[in-house]
Amino acid sequence: MIFMIKVLMINYSDYKGGAARAAFRLHDKLALQDVESQIYVQQQQTMDRNVVSARSKFDKLMALIRPEMEGLTTRIFSGGVTGPFSSFFSFFSNMNSTITSINPDIVHLHWVSGGMVGGNEFRKIEKPIVWTLHDMWPFTGGCHYSGECKNYSISCGNCVFLNRSGNNDLSKRGYVKKEKAYQNKNIVIVSPSRWLADIARKSSLCSGMKVVVIPNGIDLKKYKAHKKDIARDILGLSNEKRLILFGSMSSTTDPRKGFDLLYESLNVLVKRKDMQFECLVFGGSEPDEFKDTGLPITYLGNLYDDISLNILYSAADVMVVPSREENLANTVVESLASGTPVASFDIGGMSDMVEHKINGYLAKPLDAYDLAAGIGWCIEDSDRNCLLSRQARNKAEKDFNIEEVSRKYKELYESMLD
Repeated sequence: MIFMIKVLMINYSDYKGGAARAAFRLHDKLALQDVESQIYVQQQQTMDRNVVSARSKFDKLMALIRPEMEGLTTRIFSGGVTGPFSSFFSFFSNMNSTITSINPDIVHLHWVSGGMVGGNEFRKIEKPIVWTLHDMWPFTGGCHYSGECKNYSISCGNCVFLNRSGNNDLSKRGYVKKEKAYQNKNIVIVSPSRWLADIARKSSLCSGMKVVVIPNGIDLKKYKAHKKDIARDILGLSNEKRLILFGSMSSTTDPRKGFDLLYESLNVLVKRKDMQFECLVFGGSEPDEFKDTGLPITYLGNLYDDISLNILYSAADVMVVPSREENLANTVVESLASGTPVASFDIGGMSDMVEHKINGYLAKPLDAYDLAAGIGWCIEDSDRNCLLSRQARNKAEKDFNIEEVSRKYKELYESMLD
């Protein structure tokens, strides 16, 4: 008789955002590994029968109020924030009752901010915990990406993102709450990138925990390399221009995503007379400060479904990811699987995905001129671009096959239960 492991994944959403997409892709394929998976979410967008969310009117109301209450608490005790920051606070959470009713063998956490999980709820979890890092929040006092700050290695405090900062500020109190909540828990940290794994090991909150690297996976049957001219015909795009693609959730409004650096690079490229290009942007609208500049930029709005995204990646000559900080971006994995090379800065987890001048270009960190050179190098020669495209797909098949990723997670679950 085969013992089927029962896993409850917990994430803020089942569809919107990079963490949701990565978690749902894993959930969808765990059944192939004889793992019974369900997802508990605060905001449900899919109709998947294995997704669990608020059912009663009261719980549905609390699911809407909880993020606002968490945000209000953060503002009150910090005097305001200058970057993404979440306190370890929850308001009328029903997470523990859900865990009790489902009774999983493993609780698998993903992105659980937005008031979804607080210190009291975390302390009550009695099951082994796998926690996949989608940013730095699990081991900081509240920030999601720390920038140049290294206070997470010495118990936080004096937070650069808080208007009211000091030795005992909200980041310090958040750190202490996490420190207490993590005590005597069987927690294994999973980082999709080597970069974030190294940082987690250096953090004081995760220093005694096991940290392993398992990348985000992708369904290689859904994301494949389509012929470029056909993809462009479907989308009504020009076959005469080189198409540069950029996009993510909040692509033009989140400073971390680096739209301003991309814009600077495009200003360099537009001076070249040997090629015509157009930049396609998805996941954000045109920012006011960049309107009517004369640069060939087309804004496509939000795209979420895999079919549209796969066709769009296939239509592009290069995907540009100019992020200032990045873990293991789904957009890069999706682009590689679609056979589209990637130009990015050599930061964070980018080198786990982009091999310099093999399937893309790694520019000097935050150097817009080198990024422009990298974009140009990827698209100026058609034969080179075709070779990069084939090697991009090969990289996705080698390292990011979701079926292999789900197998690695099953092995991790088994090791924890053993």
